[in-house]
Amino acid sequence: MLDLVLYVALGLAIIALSVWGSIISAKSLPPGENKSFHLLAIVGFGGMAFILTVAIGLRSFYAQKDANKQQAKLTQSLNETSEKLSKADATLDQSRLSQEYMKGQLSGLSMMVGKLDSDGNVGNVNLAKALRDIGSQPTHAAGIEPPAIQKMSNKQLQTGVIEFANSMRTFASEIMANRDRMTSQRMAATQEARIKDGGAVNGPLQQQAWNQANIADQNLYNQTSLRISQEYLGVATQYHEELERRLGPQKPLTGMDSMLALWSSHDPMYSDMNLTTTAIVLERMARKLPD
Repeated sequence: MLDLVLYVALGLAIIALSVWGSIISAKSLPPGENKSFHLLAIVGFGGMAFILTVAIGLRSFYAQKDANKQQAKLTQSLNETSEKLSKADATLDQSRLSQEYMKGQLSGLSMMVGKLDSDGNVGNVNLAKALRDIGSQPTHAAGIEPPAIQKMSNKQLQTGVIEFANSMRTFASEIMANRDRMTSQRMAATQEARIKDGGAVNGPLQQQAWNQANIADQNLYNQTSLRISQEYLGVATQYHEELERRLGPQKPLTGMDSMLALWSSHDPMYSDMNLTTTAIVLERMARKLPD
């Protein structure tokens, strides 16, 4: 509200000075000139300037008010998305810890079996054989079925991986399209704000439009990151581990592939590249599966 009052006061001061100077000039007209006509013209244009000043001030006031409301909504949405992302990250970290714990248990069991085998004692050798038989069964614990992915045939796994890779490519295209759209909206909003600022460079409305675009970009990044964490990261990791289990150790990824695969890192700024790289790596491995 204060900005509106100051803007209108400034406009009125300029109008008053102009009208005052015009009246003085009109009174100085030479004899015979129609002073009333000039005075009426001055008053008429002065009144028009007054109305326009107030109207422009009101439009700017309500536009800023609406922009503040929109910014508040975007900030709230950003906070909610950040909270969901934090929860998803915590769940993923817990899952990774559980996997590491399981790997540690299996490693310990393997060492124990090796020692029992080399012991020479018949009872220990038989125990080692029994443990190997348990480990070779497609179960994680007594009475628990193996994951569905381990029950797939090579052909089923290959088809699933390729379909998943195509889904990641589609989402990567959506991310790039959204990024281009947000950039276009940012430039259009900034240009419109510059016109409202009277052509001034980096005026207050331009700064406001730029800050709103930053919030919208961050909100989009967080939503994208959340969706990747919920729908793609876990599945991609599971496919990758199962493919390595069936194919055996693979040649380590190098260059950008090693940094952009989803199980290595995930940066919202490069989500489309994360998805595209992961799709390429998984499909390349899946096509190596024997029929």
